Amino acid sequence: MSETEAPDRTVDPRAREWLDQYLVRLTGKRAARTIIIYREAIERFLIWVDSRGLDVTSLPERSLDEFIVARSKAGLAVSSCQLETSAILIFLIFLRDSGHITKTPLRPVFARVMVRKKGALSEQDLVRYLRAVDQLVKDPHRTMLMLLPLCGLRRQEMLDLRVENVVFSNGTSEVSLRFKGKGDKERIVPLSNQAVKHLLAYIRGP
Repeated sequence: MSETEAPDRTVDPRAREWLDQYLVRLTGKRAARTIIIYREAIERFLIWVDSRGLDVTSLPERSLDEFIVARSKAGLAVSSCQLETSAILIFLIFLRDSGHITKTPLRPVFARVMVRKKGALSEQDLVRYLRAVDQLVKDPHRTMLMLLPLCGLRRQEMLDLRVENVVFSNGTSEVSLRFKGKGDKERIVPLSNQAVKHLLAYIRGP
């Protein structure tokens, strides 16, 4: 059994209580099947955290990154990796907003997890793309084209993006975007350090 699969172990009681509180808040906002998928993904992550001797209240920056890469190597489909990443990040943001943790590990998942998806940019292609956009395109289109691959934004989300969608935590050290998605469901998009840099530069102006 892979270390990222859910073995016959229990989640730390403190984290279990927080997870239960989070799932209660999701009731009525997400489909029942989605809540089950979120719970299983978060439980798997919490068990992995415990197995590595880590504390969910002070996770290293690359902890989620390492977990998702391990899941990918174990054969999890790219779409499932993305779903688990989203589920876990939103839970960690809930913990931060509830005061249980002070910082979320928002480092973006390694490109090698995503290149398994047909048609996805390789890490080298992404670097070339960002360099070309930076050199050849002027704002506001430059920031838009930078954020699309760095955040995984949907096309309509980018077109609808406004300053009020930008959520700051801990000053400007942690930034996310909040959207109303299908069925009026809230979607949270955590930003990588590189995406934050471009977004803040645009908001602040020349």
